Amino acid sequence: KPDAFYIRPREDKNNIVLAVGRLHPQKRFDLLIDAFARVHAVYPDWRLVIAGHGGLEQILKAQCKDRGIEEHVEFPGLVENPYDYYARAKIFALPSRHEGTPNALLEAMSCGVVPVISSTIEGGRSFVEEGKNGFVFQSGCSESLGEALVRSIQLCQDEPDLYEVYAKRCREVVSVLDEKTIFARWDDIL
Repeated sequence: KPDAFYIRPREDKNNIVLAVGRLHPQKRFDLLIDAFARVHAVYPDWRLVIAGHGGLEQILKAQCKDRGIEEHVEFPGLVENPYDYYARAKIFALPSRHEGTPNALLEAMSCGVVPVISSTIEGGRSFVEEGKNGFVFQSGCSESLGEALVRSIQLCQDEPDLYEVYAKRCREVVSVLDEKTIFARWDDIL
């Protein structure tokens, strides 16, 4: 596999919650910022990185400033190759209000960013199993997302063996989408 997909051990990763996507109302990064602000008060050594660009950037930055977390949230903008971010992050969050097939979630899972957190939206539910490879929160509920963040941080900090199990399960889930597997299915169909 390319170096971009090298799975770093948990201890080589940073205390980063990562989200990737357009800075658009659909993605609900405002909800993630609210939840992270509450969690950050208890876990101040964690950072939030929201990679993407869009019309809400200044609004989201202002929200971070209002919550007093602007020094702990990074907006790198549109990144050509997000795999460096996936390689460094311990947790991936998908707070979207709706998704089709959530590519950023699948990329994170293939890179071993675990646990993954997804709302109860259809797209995320197809890949995230509560308590197996990640955590699911009630869509649109900041408190529920905050609880999922806390559970994820606790797993990262306190349960290294379970963290590795989650990473393995994430890679297994996305392995069915591997290009060799998909091409073989298409070949069988055709």
